[in-house]
Amino acid sequence: MFSYLKRKIVKDEVKHVDFKLQRAFSAVDNDVRRLETWLRHLYQKHTDLENSHKTEVEVKRKELENASRWIGYLHNHVIQLRNLSNSLANDVKWLLRKQEENEKKLEMVREQIEELKRQRTAGSEVQYRTEPEPSTEPNLNLSGQKRPAEERGSAFKEAILRRVEPNRKNFVMREIIREIETTEPTTKELERNIVHKEKLCGRTTFYGYLRELKQRGVIESATVGSKRVLIVKKKKAEAEQ
Repeated sequence: MFSYLKRKIVKDEVKHVDFKLQRAFSAVDNDVRRLETWLRHLYQKHTDLENSHKTEVEVKRKELENASRWIGYLHNHVIQLRNLSNSLANDVKWLLRKQEENEKKLEMVREQIEELKRQRTAGSEVQYRTEPEPSTEPNLNLSGQKRPAEERGSAFKEAILRRVEPNRKNFVMREIIREIETTEPTTKELERNIVHKEKLCGRTTFYGYLRELKQRGVIESATVGSKRVLIVKKKKAEAEQ
């Protein structure tokens, strides 16, 4: 009797253990399936990310190659522009030098023409006219008063010289006399104003006009203080009277 009960109890326990084992293995099997599903999912994600990364890397590589080509193109373009700028600067400098040389040559030609005119008229007496001719010369101020600064500008003088070119010598002589009457300068001061500042004639022509005015008795040298200056003779005569 006891052995029967004992066998039954053991049999029930075996069945219970078997049931527990079946449930445990079933749970393990389910866990394995779920784990397999997750592994497949993770593998697929990894594959997708890897493919996406490769694609992105390829796109970035192409973009960097394009940027590198553009940088090279812009660098070469900048070098070409710099070379062109240097070439243009050299051309401008050359043109300025040529312009300066041409201006000097033109001034020399003008002085030579004036010298030839002076030599042609050196044998005959040149009558000095105190008033300009209305038909060929402008109305110049010879009263001894200083004219406004703007009327003594180089542009104004050039316009005057173009208008009085046929009687340039008389015009320059009147300007010399006016300057002497106004300021009583030294010879160097008068040369600086007439030749260098006003640019009415060249240095050689200026001294030729000065010598002629002295020979005609229009001007003379006088000592004022410690300086040797130029004065107009008629002004000196009025002072002595």
